[in-house]
Amino acid sequence: EDIVKIIREEFGKGNEFCQKITYKTTGKKPDELIAEFRNSYFPRIAVTVDMISTGTDIKPLEIVLFLRMVKSRSYFEQMKGRGVRVISDNDLQQVKMDKDGFPFAFPEQIPTLMTEFEKRPLCQFTPCRFKTLKEVIKALAVVHTELVLIHPFREGNGRVARMLAILMALQAGLPPLDFSGITGKKKKEYIEAIHAGFQENYKPMEKIFESVIRKTLRARLLR
Repeated sequence: EDIVKIIREEFGKGNEFCQKITYKTTGKKPDELIAEFRNSYFPRIAVTVDMISTGTDIKPLEIVLFLRMVKSRSYFEQMKGRGVRVISDNDLQQVKMDKDGFPFAFPEQIPTLMTEFEKRPLCQFTPCRFKTLKEVIKALAVVHTELVLIHPFREGNGRVARMLAILMALQAGLPPLDFSGITGKKKKEYIEAIHAGFQENYKPMEKIFESVIRKTLRARLLR
């Protein structure tokens, strides 16, 4: 119980994120929890005592962590096999991802979502050649938020989203945007702005881009 509590507090992602799976589990039956660990998005971490070993069908694991001395070599080899199970490149692309407290789109949904992204915000706001800075900021906020929410790549989504924003800024006659100020408190505000995008609320992200543009222009004037 203490381990589960520590993990939940450390990650801050709710009770479903980490579940205890033992014969003494209260509420759901152990078999139900194992089935969820195998088939569902949650739990992402299972704390167990001898419940997930050889003969139990679960998804490939990223990490196996022993919290006590393992005296049985055969048991150690069984559990080690859990952590080094090989999956195909195609199956790896289907692993569902999350970051900073929210899950991204399911891999099988990405082609459809990217098509919609191209037809709607990308088509509506690019080329980014609007008459007022307010319109430019809105365009940057919408396109950036929607792309980050889709999270179409395994790595480099933030870099791609920033590069697209820089390209749009150049189309609008602005210099290359400087995102270096998004750290600390600003990073937290940025993540909250991404969250707001789930409700199609782009105002928080507009404030982020307004700040980024202001910083970029100020640095340009000081050169």
